[in-house]
Amino acid sequence: MRDGGPSMFVPLVTLAAVSAGKLVTLATEDACSGSDNASARSSALMQLVSKPPAEAFAAGKATECQGCCNDGHRTVPCFDVHSCAAKGPERGRYAMVFSYVGVPPDNFLPHIESAKAQSSEDVKIDLILIMHKQEAPLLTQGQREILNRYNVQLRTVDWDVPPNMKYHPSFDWCGGQDLIRLHALTFEGYDAVAYYDTDIEFQGDITPVFKCAATGTFITTNGGIGEPLNVGFFATKPDMRLMQAALAFARDSSYDRETGWSGAGWAPSGGYYVGAECGQGFFHTLFYKQNASVSRKALEDAGLGGGSLIAKQVNRCEWNYQTSSMCNDFDCSRVRAHHKPVRPGSNPKECLKRGMTWKPCSDPEECKLRGMAWKPPPKALIQVEAHEVQEQQQLLLEDSAHGLPVVSEGVRPSWLLKHDSLVVDGSPQEKGGILLVQLVLPDKYGDWVKKGDNRRPQWLRAVLSANLAHVRSNGHKMALRSQPSDPQLTPWQIERCNREGQNMELCQSGNERENYNWEKHLMMIEYLENPAQFSHVIIMDADAALVRPDHDTLKLMAAALDAEGKDILLTDEDWMINGKGRINGGVLFAKNTKFSQNFFRDTFEAHLRGEVPYEKRTWRISKGLQSICVSNEQICLSDVWQNGKLPEVAQHVILMSGRKYNRGACVLDDCGDAVPEHRQRMRELGLKDPDLEIIHFMGGSKSGAANFLCQSTGRDLTGQGLDGYGCKN
Repeated sequence: MRDGGPSMFVPLVTLAAVSAGKLVTLATEDACSGSDNASARSSALMQLVSKPPAEAFAAGKATECQGCCNDGHRTVPCFDVHSCAAKGPERGRYAMVFSYVGVPPDNFLPHIESAKAQSSEDVKIDLILIMHKQEAPLLTQGQREILNRYNVQLRTVDWDVPPNMKYHPSFDWCGGQDLIRLHALTFEGYDAVAYYDTDIEFQGDITPVFKCAATGTFITTNGGIGEPLNVGFFATKPDMRLMQAALAFARDSSYDRETGWSGAGWAPSGGYYVGAECGQGFFHTLFYKQNASVSRKALEDAGLGGGSLIAKQVNRCEWNYQTSSMCNDFDCSRVRAHHKPVRPGSNPKECLKRGMTWKPCSDPEECKLRGMAWKPPPKALIQVEAHEVQEQQQLLLEDSAHGLPVVSEGVRPSWLLKHDSLVVDGSPQEKGGILLVQLVLPDKYGDWVKKGDNRRPQWLRAVLSANLAHVRSNGHKMALRSQPSDPQLTPWQIERCNREGQNMELCQSGNERENYNWEKHLMMIEYLENPAQFSHVIIMDADAALVRPDHDTLKLMAAALDAEGKDILLTDEDWMINGKGRINGGVLFAKNTKFSQNFFRDTFEAHLRGEVPYEKRTWRISKGLQSICVSNEQICLSDVWQNGKLPEVAQHVILMSGRKYNRGACVLDDCGDAVPEHRQRMRELGLKDPDLEIIHFMGGSKSGAANFLCQSTGRDLTGQGLDGYGCKN
């Protein structure tokens, strides 16, 4: 089955960041010079990386990326390619592999000259281009001449998407262009192969990557915009067993926007990242999450079980440079493979491709000539809601709240902010008490409400109704936010989209998921600092439900904070394998203290700032914190928490069991990644488990929410009956 899609290998957006270092400017060779000068070109390339690390440090330049490598679960030190390469063969047989899907443009191998220059008298590197057998005939005569001139082998294959792949969307999917590169794993005649996207330019000697991979190490890097793996580069010793494992994983693995590939999760990213549904998530889950049930089975069946496959990540700044994100103050002369950016942007210290120099872009016409989009900077950042005394207003049904269980008549409470809607005001007190707020924002996938249709999905109605019943019976307050705060985009996001030529609609869509999650931190600030002086505020994802009608879960959480002398309660994912200690942002519970207010102001402002110099990364809660929060909010929370090792934070924050206060609902049915010692108990007891307070219907488990909340316990947790708002099909 053929898979269409754009024929380019580039991330969707590039992160705006700051770096420093020497700009490498080497004149571009004549593309028609042929291959006779390979040794001379190789010699020139070697000179670019001759500066030793000690000299770079002495010059004040960084030689490694900062926190950019991971083992599939957490950030780890980057693997030392050079030490590994010393164990590789002195003279090996290697292949550099590219691929193309669709109709190739005229300049389809823009950096073939620098690729050819990697081969020398001592190191022989074949160049291979993979294409689908039905698309290879689309190569023009001129393109075939380029292949011949640089001795590029054309290898045609039968598929770009693995046969019988379980997850295979019919449109708007990058699987074909990503997964065709799996064929590189099968080139067993070589000691090592290295796959590179065609927009990667080689600025230094990459031989160490081949020698290291030849030892049996699978090598990748992370991405430049928060992805735990960038599929534009990998190196390995070819082995048919790797392909067998990939085919089995493709056949047996499903993908879900909430939980990833077969429920293996997003760690260490904490949430969705660009390309997760395509090759980047596929590779990362199979090769780096080897303990995940489907990954483990695929590897074992192929004869690669028991940890026999060694997968490592290496310094992205050197081996797969993708903007200065995590490469702050990096010595640009040490870049060996340059991936991004493809053209100069707004950062004058960005490492660039050869022949490029940076100059300011100050007006729309100049930016247009340079191929850059331009927009004036936004006038203001997102501001925390100002709490002013307002005249008494009446409640009304917001356009975005149709189909939600909100109150639309009577006097609007003075504490209700923006376009938020009241669900229940169960407390007679004007001030104090516990407030629950949930986000129900319109998303581009239509999970919450279909365009032009005010009906809400049954799972959402059931969850909101269960929470309404719990809050009302225990005398608390509950509100919903159904409109995101404006502006939704931060200045650094707009700047990044401008550099990539994206319009506002695409930019907003691409950042929607992350910004919706950050809205929770903004809401927490707004309601903690509200004149109503709530004693506690809890923010829950709209697919998280309170399931204990026999007692007050929110007061129980407040008591837990008091017992430990803490201000903020976060939860982990200890209900699943490798989830203990990993924060899930689906439940945020805070006592109204100055620390809590500062905590969420700090996280949200760090997100607004983006990646700025260290001296501008000011945090109220700890002078020792210099975290940046430019991706998923869960990553930011993890960076602040630091496994409880930062005293100023650990004194006020407690990380409690997600199995109790934020349990993934997949355990109610069939969850292969549930912790083995609790798996049977969690499934058999379901919502009757006395250890459970809050269930979280993430991802594919949403479809069962109504059944579990309305019938599974023998008691309708919505309190409205099977024909009521929450349970009616």
